[in-house]
Amino acid sequence: MSDKKAQKQELQKQYLEELQKDPRVQSFMEPYKKRDITGFLKHYAKEKAQIKINGNHTENDQKFLMKTWIANGWQCLREIQNKKLFDQQCQKHIDYLDRYKELGYLDFTSQWGKEILDNNSIPDITQKEVEDYIDFLESRAGTLYFKFYRNIKSYQDYDYVIESVLKGKENTGIAYYDYIYEKYGGVELLKPLQTIKKERNIAETPPETDTKPPEKPVKRYVSTYTYDERIKLAEHLEERNMAHFLKDLEKFEKERYDLELEFAIDYLIQCHQDDVPITEHHNWQKAFYHTYLKHRDLKTAEHLPSVYQMYLIKKQTGISIREEDDF
Repeated sequence: MSDKKAQKQELQKQYLEELQKDPRVQSFMEPYKKRDITGFLKHYAKEKAQIKINGNHTENDQKFLMKTWIANGWQCLREIQNKKLFDQQCQKHIDYLDRYKELGYLDFTSQWGKEILDNNSIPDITQKEVEDYIDFLESRAGTLYFKFYRNIKSYQDYDYVIESVLKGKENTGIAYYDYIYEKYGGVELLKPLQTIKKERNIAETPPETDTKPPEKPVKRYVSTYTYDERIKLAEHLEERNMAHFLKDLEKFEKERYDLELEFAIDYLIQCHQDDVPITEHHNWQKAFYHTYLKHRDLKTAEHLPSVYQMYLIKKQTGISIREEDDF
């Protein structure tokens, strides 16, 4: 038996004894049938013990939701800064090419180890940027899957963005980046990425001669996040357990929509004090999931100005902004 459960049972017993001895309770229960009184007081004592141990569940739900929206708001501010850092990265790649006439590998996924909101090389967030982000959230509410779970590696994955652009997706693969590029321009920073990629391939192709050497295979892009090549590597190394694990993990991630749906329903249950309209969809699971996404995004947008004020206070007072402090 857990400590909390034992404490709850002990308190329940204590409260029941106190209630049964209290003359005020005896007076209150006078009009009621004796056979019902014990069960009634037991239930009252049980709820009283629950409040003492676990707190008011309605208040707890609201606190959890508020913490969630505030934490999401901090992630919104990080995404604003990551976009500006990514633009810096693009410009540095271009500058390197112009200066040295060759490609250099500039790893932005690891060199910014500290909290990005403390990174003084990036201009501070402005009120206008926050307003734009609120517009971004409100205009796309309900469609931003896994919005608040990215890390700096996915935001600064230069090769990933190159692949997204070159595959004709006409976007970077990151919704907020695309929104800002579409609204304010700046996609010219991405155009040189294609040029750089082409020049890289040209550089790897030997020039034609009278005695033509055998062609070298063009180096292919290998994604950090897809499973195919990792499974092939495990099989190449004859690490059967690793290959089996990766296959199972890939299958789990493809089927984990049920887990996301379960989380979405739990979230909506905690929103019982709000009148949350259900998003129309022919599939009931997707209807609930999109309802959760939309409510989450709109509530995050609603609380983002407050988070921005906290950000300004921390910046002005020199207080470090750490991700673990979001809650």
